[in-house]
Amino acid sequence: MLKRYRKFTGLFLILIAATLLFAWEARGRDMILMQDVCVAKIEIQEGQLLAKDMLKKVAVPRNAIISGAILPGAVDAIVGKRCIARIPQGAQISERLLADEAERHVAGSSSFVIDKVWIFMRSSSLRAGDRVEILTNDGLRSFGIFNISYVKDEKESEVRSAAGNGGLNLNGQSEVDRSEATAQIDHVEIETILSTYLYIKSYAETCTGSSLLLVRRE
Repeated sequence: MLKRYRKFTGLFLILIAATLLFAWEARGRDMILMQDVCVAKIEIQEGQLLAKDMLKKVAVPRNAIISGAILPGAVDAIVGKRCIARIPQGAQISERLLADEAERHVAGSSSFVIDKVWIFMRSSSLRAGDRVEILTNDGLRSFGIFNISYVKDEKESEVRSAAGNGGLNLNGQSEVDRSEATAQIDHVEIETILSTYLYIKSYAETCTGSSLLLVRRE
């Protein structure tokens, strides 16, 4: 009886050991040796403003985490910040590569035209001072969020709200509250740096037909 009990106990201990080993391989190793961080879901260009859909969560070895790495719980704090260097697809996001977007005008930036032939869709209520996210026409890829510096008609005159305020997006005025425009929008100009603009331009000019969505963001 004692011999049978010892045999049963031995088998039970082996089963427990095997279970713990499986749990270690399945979850324990990752919990101790790995850490979730934010990486670039797409290539992010210098000067772009971060949006949530540009990021994804990935587990990496703890000894491979870079200085200033952004953890998933801190994503909301970095959305809307400007990248001060190009971040390759799959690379970790570091706070050292980001700058606050507190001012409208950023050193090294200029106004660049988003040609009307590139625009697949945009709101007729866009005005200078708005912020827009530029996406591919299927909505799956984002080039970033940008300040609109000018909204122009085909005669290169600035399009404003007919009721006044210069057409600027003042006090968070919603699109539906804006009055009729002084003219039909032909194109817009965004504020960014040259390398980011050339990246957008290259994509738009290699596509057949209108390729960009302009979506107003708060």
